[in-house]
Formats: sequence, structure tokens, C-alpha cells
Amino acid sequence: MTGFILLVLCWELIVISGAVPETALPRPMDVLQALVEYRASLWDHGLTTFSEIILGFALSAVSGFLIALLIASSMVLNRILYPVVIVAQAVPKVALIPVILIWFGFGRASNAVIALLISVFPVIVNTLYGLQSVDQRLIDLGRAMSGRRFMIFRKIRLPAAMPSVFTGLKLGMSFATVGAVAGEIFAGSEGLGYLVSSAAGALNTPLAYAAIVAISAIGLLLYYLMLWLERRLLPWAVGDLPSGM
Repeated sequence: MTGFILLVLCWELIVISGAVPETALPRPMDVLQALVEYRASLWDHGLTTFSEIILGFALSAVSGFLIALLIASSMVLNRILYPVVIVAQAVPKVALIPVILIWFGFGRASNAVIALLISVFPVIVNTLYGLQSVDQRLIDLGRAMSGRRFMIFRKIRLPAAMPSVFTGLKLGMSFATVGAVAGEIFAGSEGLGYLVSSAAGALNTPLAYAAIVAISAIGLLLYYLMLWLERRLLPWAVGDLPSGM
């Protein structure tokens, strides 16, 4: 919280000093006034962005976990799928936006797909790392006790991998926010990203910054929601929430 206050004070001093024109960087009070004045519009567009993030993240969480599970389960699938995942990650997602629009049209579906494509990679990589980093002695112990493959996965591999899985999910949630907003900026007709683009185009910079604040608030809310869920499910693997929040 202290850091946030210092940031706002530095922001105010920069604007007052005239180093940056207010058309490019409005005063914090102007942004606060825009948050109040346009609260209805921010709420409506925020709900659109929120739904796109949740949909894209849910798809990336499920598909990313399943892909990582397939890669970890078989050496043959590892050699087939992992190079495909790496190549797909190397493709700039912005370059895929026109293709996504052709497939899904303009709207929430396209933005959710963009969020999925951007957020799925950290889910795959971290889940795969967790599944492949289980202590081999525990697996050997499970086999020595006549444990079947599924039982070893459910009782040993999955619990041991969950901290890494949640690391991937937290990163995926943040990336899903970026993906949904990027889709709205490039090809959206609603949502906070679209609002930032349209407000900046109309030189209504207080509204543009207010929309950015709203995006940041959604991102923080979803991240700490994931952190809370991790603490509830894995109390032995995480500490307290960062102080000052």
C-alpha cells in the first residue's frame, strides 16, 4: 500500500511539474473523477472483459493440464507433443488475431480464444515440471506396495505436483487478462480494452486511464482469488498472503 501511495504522489508531481502534458498523463484526481463519472460504462465493459478472461483461463487450465498429463505419461507422446507446444508458443499471438477473427468472428469468443492461446503455455510447462519432478523414491515405494498406475498418480504424483500446477495457473490467469484485453484493443467492440482504445482515440485520457485502472483491479482480484484458492487447497505448500494487501 505504501508503494502505491508513493506511486500516486510521484504521478501527481510529474504532472504538476509540466514534464508531461496532461493530454498524455492526466492528474490522479482526474482519473478518479472519470472512474466515478463513467462508472456505469466501466462496469458494463468490465463485466465483458471479466467473462472473456474467465472463459479463456478455464479453457487454458483444462487443456493445459490435459496436454501436460499426456506429455508426462508417455515418452512417445513427449517426443510428439512437446515440440509442437514449443513451436506454437514461438508464434507471436498478435499475428494470429486476423486468423482467429476469421474463425470466430468479432466478439467475446475471439477474445477468449486469444486469452486461451496466451495463457495455456505456462499452465503446460509448470504442470509438466511438477509431474516430472516427483521424488522417484516415493513412486518406487508406491509400486512396492502394489500400487497401480492410477493410484500412484492420484496419491503421489498429483499431490506432489500441485504447487507447480498452481504456479502455472496463477501465471495463466495473469496472461489470460493480457490476452483478453489485447483482443479487445485490436478487434473488439466492447470490453475495457476497447474502451481504452476508443477513449485514447478521442483524447479522453482520463477515461483511458480509468479503464486501465479497472483492468488492473480485475487482474489483481483474479490473481488473489487464485492465491486464496491455493491456500485453501494446499495450506502446507504456501505461506500467508503478502502483507499490506
